[in-house]
Amino acid sequence: MAQLLLLIKYLRDERKKLAEQAGIPVYAVVTNAQLAQIAVEKPKSISELSKIEGICFTHYSRICPYCNKLL
Repeated sequence: MAQLLLLIKYLRDERKKLAEQAGIPVYAVVTNAQLAQIAVEKPKSISELSKIEGICFTHYSRICPYCNKLL
């Protein structure tokens, strides 16, 4: 459980950096729920990432290449 919380914190920090780089709000990168699901499922590819609810090719295209840094 502690490792999961550390991973979520790391992903939140990365999301913040990516959002700042892109000039978009953090929730436009991924929501907190999506971020938690990423931490639990640990997708290894864009295909796996797109299986998370609310993340699709359209979403990925909008924030590309930022998603790659969350993998």
